[in-house]
Amino acid sequence: MSRVVSHLLAFLYRCITLLPLRVLYVISDLTYYPLYYIAGYRKKVVFRNLRNAFPSMTEREIHFTAKRFYHHFCDVFYETGWLMYASPASILRRISYSDRHLIDDPLKEGRAVIAAVGHYGNWEWLNSFALTVPYPTIAIYKEQNDPVFDRLFFSIRSRFGSRPVPMKQTLRVIREYRDRNTPFVACFIADQSPVRQELEYWTTFLNQDTPVFLGIEKIARKYDFAVVYLEIMKVRRGNYRVEIHPVAGHAADTPPYEITEKHVKRLEQTILSRPEYWIWSHRRWKFTRKDMVRRKNNPSGTTGITNNLSPPFEK
Repeated sequence: MSRVVSHLLAFLYRCITLLPLRVLYVISDLTYYPLYYIAGYRKKVVFRNLRNAFPSMTEREIHFTAKRFYHHFCDVFYETGWLMYASPASILRRISYSDRHLIDDPLKEGRAVIAAVGHYGNWEWLNSFALTVPYPTIAIYKEQNDPVFDRLFFSIRSRFGSRPVPMKQTLRVIREYRDRNTPFVACFIADQSPVRQELEYWTTFLNQDTPVFLGIEKIARKYDFAVVYLEIMKVRRGNYRVEIHPVAGHAADTPPYEITEKHVKRLEQTILSRPEYWIWSHRRWKFTRKDMVRRKNNPSGTTGITNNLSPPFEK
């Protein structure tokens, strides 16, 4: 996509999302039909993912779930743009957080909290959490290939006080807060697919052999952070409830891979309850164990792809 086209599309997105949310839902309804029936955006990926994840589903059930996913996907697109102009009061009326003590208590003790979240519900609305705590909040994200839209979403994610941090800068920023003895909340999207060079750990997720990032566990165990899972439940259009679940109170006390398995299984349970609200268009299963590359720090010659690995780092 050329820079001119990117700027034009970003400008149109800004203009459209100036409209009230109720109007944006009408536009979302109108967008759904051409997206699903005409453009067929990533339709092959969506149907392949659904069939592999739910082998017992009938084709009718697969199509029903896919349609509901595309409808929700359109809602998320416009809801996210709406954040550019929404007031703090308006967003907090539409999203609530339960069991806050699981985050508040470690922060009061002076310890940081890592929150694992999936591409479920509307994860972008979680940036509103920064409005509810007197501590820094950071959102770890993967930079987009298009610099125009990368800047656009950076501005959306930072609007309510959250600090967006590119994945490659994660450790630097965390050390920055630690050096200042400042507790913080770091939100990690936990269901992204690792790049080939980072294929370290595999588990079963949605009926499939799946590689998982170990970043949450590595950082949490190294610094003894608390870890929680944020379950974003869609109550109705424009209203979400975030249920906070414990994963590890003191991560340093947990055995290797326990944290990873817990937050992955939590997300799986969320998806199984209402599968239409997960992003099925994501190419989550593009690697197999055969794609593992030999790690430079593995002189023994073994690939180390089983779940009985040595600890992923030294605490």
